[in-house]
Amino acid sequence: MADRESEIVARIARGVTDLPADQWDGLTGSGDPFLSHAFLSLLESSRSVGDGTGWTPLPVMVERDGRVTAAAPAYLKTHSQGEYVFDHGWADAWDRAGGSYYPKLQVAVPFTPCVGPRLLGSDRNALLAALETVTVQNQLSSAHVTFSTDEESKAAEERGWLRRDGLQYHWFNRDYASFDEFLAALSSRKRKAIRKERAAAMRDPARRAAILAQEDLPPGNGIDMVTWGTARVMTDRTPIAHLFHEDTDYEPDETIGAIAARTGRDPQEIVYDHLAAGDGDGVVPQMMLNYSNGNLDHVHEMLTHPNTLSSLGDGGAHVRLIADASLLPMHLSFWARDRKRGPKFSLEAMVERITRRNARAFGMHDRGELAPGKRADVNVIDFDRLNVRLPMMRHDLPAGGARLCQETTGFVATVQSGVVTRERDADMGERPGRLIRARA
Repeated sequence: MADRESEIVARIARGVTDLPADQWDGLTGSGDPFLSHAFLSLLESSRSVGDGTGWTPLPVMVERDGRVTAAAPAYLKTHSQGEYVFDHGWADAWDRAGGSYYPKLQVAVPFTPCVGPRLLGSDRNALLAALETVTVQNQLSSAHVTFSTDEESKAAEERGWLRRDGLQYHWFNRDYASFDEFLAALSSRKRKAIRKERAAAMRDPARRAAILAQEDLPPGNGIDMVTWGTARVMTDRTPIAHLFHEDTDYEPDETIGAIAARTGRDPQEIVYDHLAAGDGDGVVPQMMLNYSNGNLDHVHEMLTHPNTLSSLGDGGAHVRLIADASLLPMHLSFWARDRKRGPKFSLEAMVERITRRNARAFGMHDRGELAPGKRADVNVIDFDRLNVRLPMMRHDLPAGGARLCQETTGFVATVQSGVVTRERDADMGERPGRLIRARA
């Protein structure tokens, strides 16, 4: 620590509360709310600091020509708690050497591990000298300035102070358009952990009550009318929506409205609890087209017609609303195995529908069936394990674009042109195929 500079006389107040608010706030300059007179004086008036807390307010100021030019939020500390800088090892070493580490002088914002200015005003060097003077004259073990700016740390080092570097993890918004877009930038393990943590927080009774009590935002408030209108329609349609669980049922027995009538609960409450359950993976789909009657009977009728093709739709244009890739596996898992509320199809009929029938309709006579001379394009499927999982949004298109995805399990192997492209539901990295273009 630098030697005392006797020409510097420090003025010490009993607390920030005793100082004029405009004088203190005029020195901060940064707009940092934790340095404001209002925040620091509230810590004192609420007795968060003061007698019996181990944090005795001791703001140190420097005056020149009768004007306060610098100040520091300093405290006389009798412990190291609430600092988020762990110097207990130093305290133990000091005690073993026969000294007394406490009290010490701490320049900090109590209980706030946020980097920001600590040496306020324009007379930084004189303020550091004043802190040294207070430490020496009061026979304190040491003075500490924590969570300071780089410029302040360099100024202290130039006077002989010791620098101690710590490590913090800060979150930055990299222009994420939504929480899901932020999650998409993380690994699968971290995404699942965050969703699980968020779901647990949503289940807190006080937070749950506060969210459910909130009024819907009116038009405006920074929300474009298309988004607001869509949200309004989805909210109004909540009673006829459904709850999706991991064992996805595309023809659920009960709507949310029916559950609400049976249990006497509000539909919004039912949706909230579903999204907050388990690991937070719940989905509440709005099944609109092809579901107007509340069942898939008319889809079954269409599938029986000889001119109906089960092929891709317009998911390319509506990637946030439609997951085309799950359509064909659903023909096997739902229509040939899992449907409960109406007639099903045979497995053979569904396999023929999504293979040979489509190939012939598009003039691809070299594929679509297992026969000598045909292309070796084969899916080996564990039918009992085949499952189309819950839909989820991924932000992996160019510029962070989002698309609705549904993973499928139960594919033992996918062979394209004789090359294994997937094995046990895992991508093998092989791309032997090519884009098929229409011919004039």
